[in-house]
Amino acid sequence: MPRRKKKLPEKVKVIFRSTEGVGGKDDIFIGLNGQSFLIKRDEPVEVPRALLNVIDDAIMTIYEQTESGLSKPRDIPRFPYEIVPEEVPEEEEEPKKATEVK
Repeated sequence: MPRRKKKLPEKVKVIFRSTEGVGGKDDIFIGLNGQSFLIKRDEPVEVPRALLNVIDDAIMTIYEQTESGLSKPRDIPRFPYEIVPEEVPEEEEEPKKATEVK
């Protein structure tokens, strides 16, 4: 019986931006299906596309004061990122990969 090749997760290149507040400049520690990832901010990194689903669900609520003085809640992404276009000039280095933590 032939062995089945394990399908590797699709990777996507992203940049996680630093944010204000506590921990906003620290590396990002995220887990997905028993795997842990330590992701650098402000650098292009390759991560499994499924990891972005986890990150998209990580939101935090901030409260802004309205003109009438009341507090209004607003949900914002906990880990803002941008997807890097796939077209890369040949002179550029390979993107760094997120470090898998065991």
